[in-house]
Amino acid sequence: MIEEIIMQTGIYWFMALGLWINLRVVRYPDLAVENVLVLAAMSTCGIAAAGINGASGVVLTVVLGVPSALLVAGCAWIAWKVLRVHAIIVSLALGYILYSVALEAFGAMKDGQGLPKLRANAQGLAIVYSSILVICGVLQMIRGSSAGRHFLAAVGNPPLARALGMKPAVWQWLGLSFGTFLMMVSGLLHACYYTYVNIGDAVGFLLLGIFSAVLVANGLCPRIVGLWNGLATLIAVAAFQSVITVAIYAGLPINLNKGLMGLLLIGVVALLRYKKVSQPITLS
Repeated sequence: MIEEIIMQTGIYWFMALGLWINLRVVRYPDLAVENVLVLAAMSTCGIAAAGINGASGVVLTVVLGVPSALLVAGCAWIAWKVLRVHAIIVSLALGYILYSVALEAFGAMKDGQGLPKLRANAQGLAIVYSSILVICGVLQMIRGSSAGRHFLAAVGNPPLARALGMKPAVWQWLGLSFGTFLMMVSGLLHACYYTYVNIGDAVGFLLLGIFSAVLVANGLCPRIVGLWNGLATLIAVAAFQSVITVAIYAGLPINLNKGLMGLLLIGVVALLRYKKVSQPITLS
């Protein structure tokens, strides 16, 4: 059970971090996260079924995920900024479209025969967590780079960034694309872990992502500081995944445990935020 918790925490860390990044850009949780993950997982299975299996299929999925993320994020950004549609409505509509595409292209379930099996053993954990270290390193590099400072300025204060001659729209689009790509990576790992994908697998990922990325990770580390954001997200996903997995093994109602977990996490974040603002400022 412990190995399963550790593996699933690593798999869904990418999704939660991607949701957190998109939250920082649009100020609202991306409600399309569930269907981004499932469509990416089904596409991974589809590539394997087409005969490009094994490691080659995984690499091709990652490569194709880059333009796909740019396209999905571009559509979301156009609706949000150009057409002036509220970000929540944009993500709901986009989630519905992605769900419809997955159902039309792959059906209700897609078999992933031919995919490399990602097991909860030393090799599987090494693959997942080495990928996490790479992404954390990338975040840290972005944070300290000129491009990272442009992104932070575009996200934090678009009018000021525009006044300084920057193009915040481009950086917002790239930020959304990076977050969406990370959600797709979770979908790829999900497909390799289970070797099949059901359209109903989407249920629950939004809950996990919102509690992990929006409540806990944002409460532990609200500023964009690179490595610590990744660590805070990992802690949050591990806490949520541990409770759900224990509930499954204990035969308890999962939905009830999700609700109790939500209340617990809300209380933790409220306490964290209270401690940050309740301490008086003193001059020594």
